[in-house]
Amino acid sequence: YQGGDAELISDIQDNFLLTTDCVKGIIMLKFIVEVDGSISTIEILKGLDEELDSKATEAIKSLKSFIPAKAQGKPVRSWFYAPVKVAR
Repeated sequence: YQGGDAELISDIQDNFLLTTDCVKGIIMLKFIVEVDGSISTIEILKGLDEELDSKATEAIKSLKSFIPAKAQGKPVRSWFYAPVKVAR
């Protein structure tokens, strides 16, 4: 991710806006980073509830482009796993 793991976590939390009180926990997602750095195929691996899972998915969709993985010097599609911490 542009800026490394710390910036990725910060950007996810900035994009994950809570409007109501909620439970605490972690939503675990996975998604594909495409060869151009864009995100596709977001999946919830461990969710908390429908509303929070949806907000976490939207937070991931709002991220900047990633630096794609490389195999033999060429960009390739790769799975990326990301936790979204929910705390209020």
